[in-house]
Amino acid sequence: MTVTDNGDGTSTITDGTTTVIVSDGAEGPQGPAGVVDPKDLTADDTTIVVTGGAGATLIDASLKVGTESITTTHIQNGTIAPEDIANAGNDQVLVTSSTGVPTWVDQSSLEIEADNGLTKTDNKIQLGGALIKPTTITTGASNTLAVAGLVAQTGADLDNVDGIMTVEADGTVRKVYPVYSATAAQNTLKKWIDNSTVYERVGSVTLSTNTNIVSLSGVVPSGAKLLGVRLINQTTNSISTNIIEYNSSTGQLILGTAGSLTTLHPAGSYHVIVEYVE
Repeated sequence: MTVTDNGDGTSTITDGTTTVIVSDGAEGPQGPAGVVDPKDLTADDTTIVVTGGAGATLIDASLKVGTESITTTHIQNGTIAPEDIANAGNDQVLVTSSTGVPTWVDQSSLEIEADNGLTKTDNKIQLGGALIKPTTITTGASNTLAVAGLVAQTGADLDNVDGIMTVEADGTVRKVYPVYSATAAQNTLKKWIDNSTVYERVGSVTLSTNTNIVSLSGVVPSGAKLLGVRLINQTTNSISTNIIEYNSSTGQLILGTAGSLTTLHPAGSYHVIVEYVE
């Protein structure tokens, strides 16, 4: 529908089908400007600030942010600053519980300790320290264990060798006491043809007369099989190694070369080094 002022005190009204001409009525009084008895728009709490809200509404109204209505989707990334996070106690850190709830805990409760072969220095964990339990390091064909940079010992340095390292069937690493102990039999780590362990022992004997008969009683255990001997004259350092006969029950050893004229060993003190199996 359209209304057209004809300028002569009449107006033409048409709806596209019917046209009507009507006379204009007298102009009524002018109403007051603006809203009668305007009301205010205010903030219900400090989460919102309203500017120019006085007289801005037909009825009194207020605004506030809904409880738990602001989520991460409403927060611009990278806008949370340290000062925006609630203060905690001194030396505390923010963690989450087993249910994912954030909470402040003492920093000291999160400090890492080192033991069982490791040492903590400041904030560094380093190799070194006492083992506190049986420890296994598992290697494999491709995951091998190597130690680089070991210093080779030669000459007089070998005088400080305190033993050798061995590995048992279960992988346990041990130190074997030094070879040529003056008191104990040594496991040579060698095996005899029947898989018996070969032992070596150092002892001393004294020959009261010129002879080739030497008693190894107390040096070689009774019943042991003698594999080798070195009789060393403590004065001349001459060495005899040929065994003609050995009685494992009595410990009597006869040195020399079978079928040959034998020179007797002069009386004196001798070192003796033997190898045997029990």
